[in-house]
This record gives sequence, structure tokens and C-alpha cells, in this order.
Amino acid sequence: MEYRPEIIIHITDKITEVLKPEMTVLEFDIDNSCRTCDVGSWCYSVRSNARNPNHKSRSVAKESIVKDRLKYVERIIEGLRASTYNQATVYSHAGKIARFIDFADSKGMSLSNDKDWIESVYSYYEHLVLSTRLADGTEGSLKERSASAELSSTKKALAWALELTDNEVSLKIPHIKEGKSESLPGDDLERNQFVQVLLAIFERFTDILINEKPFPFVLDLSHWGFGKHVFSRSSHLSKASYTKSFVNDDAGIVSREEVRGRYTDWRECVGVMSVYDNWIKRLDKTNSLNTDLQRKSLYNSATYCYYLAFIGIVGTNNGVTSALRLSSCEKSEPINCKAPRGYSFTGLKVRAGNKTVYPTMGKEFYQFHKKYEKLRQWGEIEFDLDVQRVGFFRISGIGKCAPLNKVSIDTLKEWLIGHLPNVKWHTPRELRKGVSWSFWNLSNGDINTVAWKLQNDVKTTLKSYSNPPKIAGLKELSTFMNEMWNEAIDSSRSAKYIPVQINNGLHKTPAGHCNANDLSQAKRSEGFTDSAPEPNCSRSETCFFCRHYVLHADEEDIHLITSLKVLLPYAQKRAANEASYAIKFAPILYRIDEILEELIKQFPAKKSLVDDAMNKVKQGDLSKHWQSHFDLLADLEAYS
Repeated sequence: MEYRPEIIIHITDKITEVLKPEMTVLEFDIDNSCRTCDVGSWCYSVRSNARNPNHKSRSVAKESIVKDRLKYVERIIEGLRASTYNQATVYSHAGKIARFIDFADSKGMSLSNDKDWIESVYSYYEHLVLSTRLADGTEGSLKERSASAELSSTKKALAWALELTDNEVSLKIPHIKEGKSESLPGDDLERNQFVQVLLAIFERFTDILINEKPFPFVLDLSHWGFGKHVFSRSSHLSKASYTKSFVNDDAGIVSREEVRGRYTDWRECVGVMSVYDNWIKRLDKTNSLNTDLQRKSLYNSATYCYYLAFIGIVGTNNGVTSALRLSSCEKSEPINCKAPRGYSFTGLKVRAGNKTVYPTMGKEFYQFHKKYEKLRQWGEIEFDLDVQRVGFFRISGIGKCAPLNKVSIDTLKEWLIGHLPNVKWHTPRELRKGVSWSFWNLSNGDINTVAWKLQNDVKTTLKSYSNPPKIAGLKELSTFMNEMWNEAIDSSRSAKYIPVQINNGLHKTPAGHCNANDLSQAKRSEGFTDSAPEPNCSRSETCFFCRHYVLHADEEDIHLITSLKVLLPYAQKRAANEASYAIKFAPILYRIDEILEELIKQFPAKKSLVDDAMNKVKQGDLSKHWQSHFDLLADLEAYS
């Protein structure tokens, strides 16, 4: 593997001609940093994924160049350069195309002629579809939305490579249908509590930094039911850490003498006291130096909290919020007669052609914003930053900062759930939807007011955030479906509890074991009504309702029944409607739970075996029978 000469072309450069596609590297400016995509490496069938800071290209096996592929890659390069999307989106498309070409090369597909390109993309389509059917959390599993996005970019690459229209490509390659369901308005109390908790954390951390208060300190969230938390650093320590025992619940430091008196073994005592002394030194540094790592991390956490709370109150999306110029804040009344009273900011909506938007907040929330302005100023002064035009930034070191992005939100989520595992996390989109629903209700259905708050046009607001004819009834629909689910279960049985035989079955079945001598003996167990599935030996999922069904208390049978328990909910995505799914599968899932409960009741020691089996199937290790049975039904769209 070796590096080849590079011809770097910036994505905005529409003049430079692509003379050697195999050497071309596209360059992008994203979030104030330079990103590159080695499109030239696509001309080789063998390339490395490793990055070298001295090279913008990937190393390749030069003898693996596929000369007949060059013209196709060149067309894709020109397609990317001609795109009207912003640089971040084009870079994302390029990454998805790269994954497709990696897939094709891993399968030995040459991509050297039109037919091979079409067959390769179709094979990739099948691969993506199978990935959506893997259990969540399994390696290689994809959500339908993600798979659809991957395929969409790949089909666009196919259109460029073969010089086809999008419609012509769609005739050759199917699309992946996203299983969309109408989202219910989130609970107002939960959403409001989440924003209040974010603001409480923000205020406490800001107070520690601006007023130079010492570590350790207490973060009191008792008002929201999340207790008190002591911080001797910017993040919690594990329960196994000695350091955790050096601080009392009121954030007071335990004396050296008291810590020493806890240990009788001198060897352990020497080790612990060494940790204690180093911790005290580290604490002194944190409390005497405002640019210490712990205070920098505390600043970033406070900023992330305020940023997300800002979205939850103002209603702007991630892209707009991260690019706002907060110094342009002014009273909102002069901007638009329909604007809510308060304060507004000027921002650019990049995805909408740099359209100017005016996010607005009320006077009450503006009090928090003034505290954030002080926190920003503290960060600029203490870390020797130039005055930042961008409203929200994270600090990475002295004189170094960067805008917030998706990674910032992911970091906050990991930090917050790690400290407050019981808090219900809300994504920026969920918070933004909450704003739209709240304003819809407050304005008595005035969609223009909602659109103004979200800074969208009315059409986009209706499509993405509010569906006026449906929203009012969604919660009623949810209640109705819960009632229907329970009705499907209740109507299938005349007895609340129906026993099941454990062990001593005559022969194996895909559902466990059976005591019947022939197929004609299949019959419902006493306690099931005519609404329950009729036992049919050719349909294994109905065995659970048969009087001859037996479950063996061993790993094999438990694996069979838990595999079906995990797979059945996937049928809900393909059901013609929720009612159809409830009527057909609610009694089966309820019966499976009843059987497993009976197993654990008779053999308590088997609970660990059931738990292990559930973890196993959730990771994708399914019974071969149920996996193949499910795939067949899915392919035939039989869930209706």
C-alpha cells in the first residue's frame, strides 16, 4: 500500500478541470475546519481506511487500479461538484457513496461497466434492507431512515455514473420504505421539566465559574426529584473510586486524619493516602486556576445545557441555533407585527439559501440569556479568545474554541444520563416540536403564529412540525389503541390465568415441545375463547394455545420462545393498520409472557437463563426457524 500524488480541488471550485480522477481529493470547509474526501481512491479496488496526518489521501495498492472504472468515478466527482447543496450535505453524500464503493469492492464487484454498476447497487439495496431487519443494537443493524438515506445517495451516484435521470434509476433500483408513524406530542410536563433541569444546571455551573467558587460543590436538583449531587470535578466519579469517599454529602472535604483512620491495613492505607494527597493537590490547582481543565469542562457543560434549553424555548433548529449572532439581540416588536413580545436575534438559515431568520424569546427567559452572556464573556476573557461572533461555542484550550455541533449534543446526553439516569432525554427536534405544539394550542390553531415562532414558512411548518387535523386526536388515538390491545387479549380468554405444561414433552416443535400423537389432536387449551388463535400444527405461533403444548426448561426451548417474542413487534411496522396487528398478535405476545412467568414460578433458578436468552436474541442471535419464518412473511408483506 502506498500514497499517490494528490490533486486537491475545493468543492466550491467550479473552474478546475478533473484531469486525473484517480488522484483527485475533494476539500470541504465545515464548522470552521477543513475536511477531505479521497474520491480518487474509488478508482482502486484495494485501499486502506487508515488516515495519515501528512496525507489527505488514503493509501492504495496501485496495481489494483480499475481503469474501466475511471470514467464513472469522474462523472460522480463532477456530480458532487455541481450539487447545489451546502458543503456539509455534499460531504455527507460523498461519505455514503464511499461506503457503497467499499461494499462493492468487498464483494469483488468491478464497477467497470454499466451492468456491473446496476447489479452492485441492487446488491447494496438488498444488503441495506437486511440490515434494517437486524435486532436493534446488533452490529450492522440500521434504522429504516438511515438505510433509506444511504441508498438515496448511492442511487444519485448511479445516476451520475451512468448519466441517467433519477426516474430511470428508480425503475431499476427499488427504494427503501421508511416505516413512519405519527409522532405523539410529548408530555408538556416532562418537556418543561427537562428544560428547567437544564437551566438549573446551567445556573449553578455559571455561578461556580463567574463567582470563582471552589470545588467541591453541590448541585441541588431535589425540586425536580433528582436529588443532590456533589461535584469534586466536572463529572461524576464511579462508585468504586476512592476519591468519592473524600467528600461529604454537603461538599465538605473529609480530613486527612479521618480518611487515614478508616484503614487498618497499612499497605492499603499508604495507597489510599497517596491518592488523597494527589487529589488535594489537583483540587488546589482547579480552585486557583480559572483555565484549569475542570473549569473548562464545566464551562462547556453549562453552555451545552443552555444551548439545548434555548432550542426548547425559542424553537430554532440545530443549524440555525449554532450559527446565531447573539450580539444582535434587540427587542422584537419592530421586526414583525405578529412577533411575540420579547427579544429576537438575527441568524442565517443555511439550508434555506442563507435566509435571514429572527428567533424570539420572552422577557422571562431573557433573564437566563443575560446570565449566559456573562458566561460567554468569562470564557472569552479567561481563555484569551477573540470576541466570538458566533453565539454558542465550546472551549478546547487557551485561545481555541469551536462552534457547537451534533457531537456537542451527544456529549451532553452522555454526561446528563450518566449523572441523572432517571431524566427523560429530549432531542432538539422533540423540543422544537414541543414549541410548535405549545404555540398551536396557545394561539388557538393560528398556524401563522406557529410558523413565525419556528421561523419557517407555513407549508414547512404544516409538513414537519404540526398537523392540525390530527394533533388534537393523537392522544385519544393512543388511548384507543391501548384499549383495543387490551380488548384483543381479554376477548381471547375466559380465564385470567391459563396453565402451561413444563418439561416431559414427547417431541420437538419450532415453538418448544408437544405431547400430541398426530396433527388431528390440536385443540385449544381450556380457558381460551374462539377469538384466540386456533391451534394449527403448520403454524408454530399457534402452538402456545394448544392443550398439548409443552415448554422444556432448557436453553433450547427458551431460545425459541424468546426469539418469537423479540421478532413479533417487527411485524407491527408492516401491519396494514394498528388494529389488525393488535387483534392478531396481542394474544400471542401475552401468552408468551404468561408461559415465561410460569416457567420462572416453577423454576426460579431459570430466571437467569431467560434473561440471558432475551439479551442474546436482542443482539440478533435468533432461532433459525423464527428468523427465516419472519423473513418470508416480511418478503410477502403478509402482516396485514
